[in-house]
Amino acid sequence: MKLAKFAGVGVLLGTFAAALSASPPAAACGGFYEAEYRAPKPKPVQVKPKPTTEEAISIAEPALQKEQPALAAAALADGFPKLRTSGIDTTRQETKALRAMALALARTDGSLSTPGPFFAATAAAKSQNLQWSIATLRKLNDARPNDPALQADLGEALAHSPGSQDEALRVLGALADKDIMGSAHAYAQLARLRAQKGDAAGSHEAAKRCQTMATVPAVCPALPEDAPKATAQPGV
Repeated sequence: MKLAKFAGVGVLLGTFAAALSASPPAAACGGFYEAEYRAPKPKPVQVKPKPTTEEAISIAEPALQKEQPALAAAALADGFPKLRTSGIDTTRQETKALRAMALALARTDGSLSTPGPFFAATAAAKSQNLQWSIATLRKLNDARPNDPALQADLGEALAHSPGSQDEALRVLGALADKDIMGSAHAYAQLARLRAQKGDAAGSHEAAKRCQTMATVPAVCPALPEDAPKATAQPGV
């Protein structure tokens, strides 16, 4: 009888132990079992594909018109990774990309934060980008001489480089005198250069022409009558 009793107790303990081992790993809480915490699986990182050459140009050209040169430059740097070493005697698409990148770099003073051949985090790198812009626009002008639009682009880029501003004044002034300058940005730079030389009347005229052409008024220097007038103080 004792042996049977002990055997029964052993079977009961074994059954209880088996039940414990078979139960799911959970913590008892107020008569309920808290489900085991499972960390969510990280979502796979989706890398945005770089734009094709066609897509890069379709982004860059409207971006320049909307006064977003940094966006234009970033798209072109992604779509044309070898653009910095491209020659002028190349495809029509690359020629358009060269001109757009040269303008975008000029309008950002050579600054570009996109990783790649045009990345510029230092003053020296920004200066190199500006010089590339000027050199590229010179080559485009040589390949297509007597094109007022390209001449205006070159004059605009020259105006952003302190050592080239006298040449910029000559190029842009000649276009303005013939009334063949088709760029608000070029007129804006001419207005600033004339103001620096003390030519207030010439600067005013260039600023007025800029304002009639610009899609974004902030591109142009303020005219003297646009500046806030000083309020006379009592007793003065």
